[in-house]
Amino acid sequence: MLLPLTHGKTQFIEVVRITDPVRAHTAADLVGNAVATWDGEQAQQTMTRFRSCAPS
Repeated sequence: MLLPLTHGKTQFIEVVRITDPVRAHTAADLVGNAVATWDGEQAQQTMTRFRSCAPS
């Protein structure tokens, strides 16, 4: 996963399960349900974990 250099400043992450991926042609058209949210320190820790798993 490519992350921006500023990933450590992340303040909010919302994980969405896409329920109708065939219908979507643009991000605005996507339909889904939020399945998790992280904010503040928890969001920063999550991004740090993502970064540690990403290939160099």
